[in-house]
Amino acid sequence: MKGLLIKDMMLIKNKKSILLIIIFMEIIFLKMGEELSFIVGYSAAVLSILIISTISYDEFDNGYGYLFTLPISRSGYVLEKYLLCVLNVCVLLVLGEAICAFAPVFNAAAYADMELEFGMLQTALTVLLAAALVQSVIIPMQIKFGAEKSRIVLIIVMGCAAIGAFCVGHILDTLQLDFSGMVQWLNQASTSTVVAAVCIASIVMLAVSCGLSILIMKKKQF
Repeated sequence: MKGLLIKDMMLIKNKKSILLIIIFMEIIFLKMGEELSFIVGYSAAVLSILIISTISYDEFDNGYGYLFTLPISRSGYVLEKYLLCVLNVCVLLVLGEAICAFAPVFNAAAYADMELEFGMLQTALTVLLAAALVQSVIIPMQIKFGAEKSRIVLIIVMGCAAIGAFCVGHILDTLQLDFSGMVQWLNQASTSTVVAAVCIASIVMLAVSCGLSILIMKKKQF
């Protein structure tokens, strides 16, 4: 697993131009006074996709066939990808906190009233949810369908999700259900409760996704 991590780190290192573009876009967003949660969520999504792109390199030119002639198990390969995702989340957390700390430097007017502690907490929760969601959805599809087909499947899944959300919203409006009590409960929930809920949701998503990816990889033919 250590060898796989080193390999993927070297692949990511060769993507310096993308990393510089992400930093450049973050500075532009800060200058524009965009919401910090949006800026960090954007960075989390792009970096997560960059991490997942290492699977495409492994698959290219029958790379799996060569890779598994080495002392590497299929489950170990999948676990390494999710470990890489966890390391990515750690990097994003540090990056997110840095963005919060230095936001007033780029746009003092937009971020003058921001509470630093609340901003950092909001940023950390955004990073966890965005990174966990993107990686949990895309990794199994990438392993199952490959780089090209997974893009088509992802578009179909996102389209179905959007249609489903619209239908659910329409049904709720028709039934005129009252969710004011739930909204009030969420507003009154303690910070520790919200943090625990986000952490548990992220861990569950990654765990389910990892188990599914291992099953797909074990059945995959090369």
